[in-house]
Amino acid sequence: MVISTVCAVVMRGRYGTTRVALGTVAPTPMRARAAEQMISAEKTPSPAALAEFARLVSEEVQPITDHRSTASYRRHASGVLARRLLERCLAA
Repeated sequence: MVISTVCAVVMRGRYGTTRVALGTVAPTPMRARAAEQMISAEKTPSPAALAEFARLVSEEVQPITDHRSTASYRRHASGVLARRLLERCLAA
């Protein structure tokens, strides 16, 4: 059996609108709406904006600790994963 510790999808539209969906970090799949709103306002996100985006994603999730991972790790990994996915969107 394989179960994710954290899963995420990040989409950035042509005009900068960004969407972030996360799974296994809350009771149900969720969107990081504060992070979406913040980064969507950035036409060309700076490194500081990307760091703030990751921080906001990490704050919005509601993970639990179980036998696969701790809540602290899931919180951290959510921000890191979302930032890396956004950086890939920006590079495309």
